[in-house]
Amino acid sequence: MIKFLKILFCLLIVNFFYFPTPYSFSYGYNSKELVAVVGIFLFLADMYRQRSLTITKEFLDLLIYSVIISLVAFFSVTFHNTQDRVYTTYFLSMLVWLSSAFVVIKCIKLVHGHITIGLVAAYIVAISTIQGLIAIIADNYAPLDNFILRTIPGLTWCKSEGRLYGFSGSATLDTGGIRFAIASVLCMHNIKNAVEENKTRSVPLYILAFLIISVTGNIVARTTLVGTVLGLIYLIIYIFPFRIHLSTASLRTWLWLIAETFIIVLIIIGLYNSDEKFRNRTRFGFEGFFSLVEKGHWQTGSNDVLADMYVFPDNPETWLIGDGRFINPEGDPNYLGEAYSGYYKNTDVGYLRFIFYFGLLGLAVYSMYIVYAGKTCIRMFPENTLLFLFLLAINFIIWFKVATDCFFILGLFICLGYVLNFDDSLQHSRNVERGRNGAGAGA
Repeated sequence: MIKFLKILFCLLIVNFFYFPTPYSFSYGYNSKELVAVVGIFLFLADMYRQRSLTITKEFLDLLIYSVIISLVAFFSVTFHNTQDRVYTTYFLSMLVWLSSAFVVIKCIKLVHGHITIGLVAAYIVAISTIQGLIAIIADNYAPLDNFILRTIPGLTWCKSEGRLYGFSGSATLDTGGIRFAIASVLCMHNIKNAVEENKTRSVPLYILAFLIISVTGNIVARTTLVGTVLGLIYLIIYIFPFRIHLSTASLRTWLWLIAETFIIVLIIIGLYNSDEKFRNRTRFGFEGFFSLVEKGHWQTGSNDVLADMYVFPDNPETWLIGDGRFINPEGDPNYLGEAYSGYYKNTDVGYLRFIFYFGLLGLAVYSMYIVYAGKTCIRMFPENTLLFLFLLAINFIIWFKVATDCFFILGLFICLGYVLNFDDSLQHSRNVERGRNGAGAGA
């Protein structure tokens, strides 16, 4: 029972990090920021244990990249005399993410006595599955919905727009979609590990989680589909279903996937035909597939809207350093240009929003920063290179749709690598010290 409560506590901390949100009781701070404060003290405690301040080269490089991003953004907004400071303090955002991630890694290690990529992935898959289910249940159970809206007042606008949300401000729209997409790939990563280690007892649960995330995630935000597709590709690469000599574990995995998919589809068909609200939610989440069947071609409302959002700069200066505007400029007294109903230039396309904000210069530095974070993960865990390449792929694919990044997940694994290296270093120091004491006693 005690272990179960500890695991629940870990899930809560992972939720605060992975799905950060400002709660009604958090005085305007989001949960990630509150957890990050704890991370500072945990880091200082580690430094005290080691009797030295250990700053890795990777951390310094990431800090330099984030500072450059902030400086390029600051130059653009200052040069154009705007008030849009979204990315001028990006280095602080990076530090907060890393500090919060540090708490997650320390918490999981404390509860389980060890820490691995698979264990971290299991927590992310679990909390993503829970958030997806909460979104569906809250949509049909008013007491839970009212409780969520009282606890997270910022979700009221989602309610008015008819969009689903979990128990977090980050479990809705594209911010939720990118998290569900990442969880989908991590889910398939753990399935691959289970098959390779011939420990397939957990495979049915992971497949169920993958299907739940894929269905509920797409109903919340169709961005999830990126992770669903990449997750299946990831599994096929490692466990090719048409291999001549397919292992028993691999065969069982594909049979479980087919069987569970068949059952989930039957359940969805039943609910689709009996519940009008679920029918509408399903048609929204899988609008492209319905269009493919009913019209013979892929079409979604969001894709049609997105197609009109590809508006490019019309002068070299904007291409190079941007206009210094990221959000809707209507609240800026210095702005006298065209009014927009959405973001600046009425575009939500990630790449274009970055270009309009700090130009190709800023976009290039930002991209190199994300790539460097991915390369750092690969250097720390070379046996998982494909996993991190897929996580990077999610980031750069999603930028065609929305302006957000995957650094939080890469930062989480960077912290994992740091903790593992720190523990090894600390253990080595203790062994050396014991050897010296033993030699002194022998003398």
